[in-house]
Amino acid sequence: MSTASDLSCQLSSATGTTVSRQTVYRRLGYIGLFARRPVRCVPRTATHCRLRLAWSREHALWTPQQWSCVMFSDESRFSLQSDSRRPFIWRAPGTRYHQENAVNDTVTVVQDGSFGEELFLVPELTCMFRV
Repeated sequence: MSTASDLSCQLSSATGTTVSRQTVYRRLGYIGLFARRPVRCVPRTATHCRLRLAWSREHALWTPQQWSCVMFSDESRFSLQSDSRRPFIWRAPGTRYHQENAVNDTVTVVQDGSFGEELFLVPELTCMFRV
């Protein structure tokens, strides 16, 4: 991942032509590349996508009574590092979730929470209580 400043220096050392960081930024914008923060996620394989689609199709016609027996969970990730050091990448519009534009987070704290029709989970105690 190169910054506009890096690209400016590379151009200067390769060709002897000096251009500003802002010029690099503008020229990349003209060809449809914009500086964006990379999406941070777990990479999905074709198998992941196929299995998720199969699960969705199996459960598409479930009744509310069937869904009432299911506990849903979600988790939020919080970075332990300052976001000010997050890198930017150059990417075209509509390519946010492409594999080459994703970066894995290595240091995170995960807060988990779950809920169901008559249940809720207290994450600190990791036990369920009936409402």
